Amino acid sequence: MAFKDTLKRAFLPVAMAASVIASPAYALEMGKDGCLPPAELMAKLKAEGQGSVVFADIITEPTATTPAKSDFIVFTANKTGGKGYSFVGDKPSGIPSTKFCLFGQFDRARGLDYSVATIPTGIVANSNLAQTLGFTMKEKGFNPIFVGEKNGAFTVVVGNPDKKGQLNGMILVGNNDPKRKASDLGFLIKLDYSPNYDRSFAPAK
Repeated sequence: MAFKDTLKRAFLPVAMAASVIASPAYALEMGKDGCLPPAELMAKLKAEGQGSVVFADIITEPTATTPAKSDFIVFTANKTGGKGYSFVGDKPSGIPSTKFCLFGQFDRARGLDYSVATIPTGIVANSNLAQTLGFTMKEKGFNPIFVGEKNGAFTVVVGNPDKKGQLNGMILVGNNDPKRKASDLGFLIKLDYSPNYDRSFAPAK
């Protein structure tokens, strides 16, 4: 808990993340609510050459009116390092989701080798995002495992799949403006590479 509290003091509130990353305009033709049934979504992603890279359960912390919960989240990319997406289901892993909703989209996306503690290419060293990544790598051993970029904003999934049965990742967003604080979009459990992902496509940075 202390680790989470320390990080949150360095972040923008989650509600302000929209000022860092623009609201996504759907590249995929999603439903009116931004969601699709699994089979329909899979067919559309396959047609685009997309494949699942990493997955996890994203934790929604409790509020005064809602209990804590976790939902399945997946990050996709193609083999060229071009377009990618993230989607959130309506159930945790182990329970089939009835729909998946668009969580983010990227002009460039790729999986990374989490065993290497390196700032992803394109993120400048003096940015708050780079400093926050450095902190998570040093203090928690959470290294970048996926990075997506759109319009100068980066979404970086950091974590350690070897840490089973505990919080083992998080999603950070930010840009290269040294005056702009990074933001936390959620803590993750059960973070891992997707079974069909070819890790030979996962560079060190």
